[in-house]
Amino acid sequence: MSSWLSTHTAPLLNLRSACTCPRRTYAVVSALKKRQPTMIFTPKEEDNKEATLAERMQKGDLDEQETERILQNLEAIRVMGDELPFDPWAQGSERLDVHLPGWRSYKPDATLRDHVLAVGLTIKNWAKNINSMRSMASHNSFPGTHVSSPLSLEVLRTTSIAPTGWTAGLRARALETYGALHEAAARHDTKAIKRLAMGDALERYLALARATDPSTVAVWAMHPPSSAPQPTPLPPAQQQNSRNPAPTSEVSPATAALLRAAPEAARILSLRAQQAHFGTQEPKRGSRLIVQALVRFDTVQSLHVYSKRGQLLHAAQPKRVVEHLVLQKRMWYDAPWVVRERILPGSQ
Repeated sequence: MSSWLSTHTAPLLNLRSACTCPRRTYAVVSALKKRQPTMIFTPKEEDNKEATLAERMQKGDLDEQETERILQNLEAIRVMGDELPFDPWAQGSERLDVHLPGWRSYKPDATLRDHVLAVGLTIKNWAKNINSMRSMASHNSFPGTHVSSPLSLEVLRTTSIAPTGWTAGLRARALETYGALHEAAARHDTKAIKRLAMGDALERYLALARATDPSTVAVWAMHPPSSAPQPTPLPPAQQQNSRNPAPTSEVSPATAALLRAAPEAARILSLRAQQAHFGTQEPKRGSRLIVQALVRFDTVQSLHVYSKRGQLLHAAQPKRVVEHLVLQKRMWYDAPWVVRERILPGSQ
């Protein structure tokens, strides 16, 4: 408290001295006017300041003093990672620049400039996909796939739906999270929703879970393409949970079968991987990367509603649903991929 008073009353004392000394009044007052006032930032101004700093870091537009301060903070976090019983690298992260590609703008009132810009961003996204594929291959970070060398033409196939591609395991785990998250919302399982979603997606799926009638039981399901036979959902009294939770590093048989029948069910459109773990020691599992993927889910879904006694109240015909979701995973954790937000065409 005393230090605060001395800091904030010093200018007043100087001003008083200036007023009692006529020969120095003008000089002292002028000097006081030239002093920079102490800036007090509101939370919103602080956020803008941090956002500006992040943009300047990406552009490499930092002076020596700012760079030194950032390096000191990074070194402090590295020390905490070795000394403290928690992971300092598990803090919240911003969405990386994943992009919904397209050779034309998705805006309804797009101009020629919008279409040209969309083509440029799509080409840029393709190049960044290649860099992320190489980075993940160098760190052997493709789930379910061992990559012997990053020097392969496979780095050009981010959007491939081939069952033997590098991204096959990632696609399967993304579809596993997608299905498990919707089932959790249907059965009001907020604990599972919080484990499988974050950010905007968490709020969205929690709202879906709260919107359903608690006096009923909803059964959500994904189906193979319409040409294949579609299973009839069983009443809740007879159903044992159609999707048995798979280990975080594996995929349930139901998801694997669905992906074999409908490879288009999950397609990666944009991939970003960057180092997010800067500890002095290598992670005990996985790699130092954080990976975000924009996935296009093209599935056939149905929702049946039952009473508590198992009586069918509402039976909807299977319907095709297309969504673009951003999924994320810190590769040094044995945890599922989580959905962080949905991207609508034309919103970027």
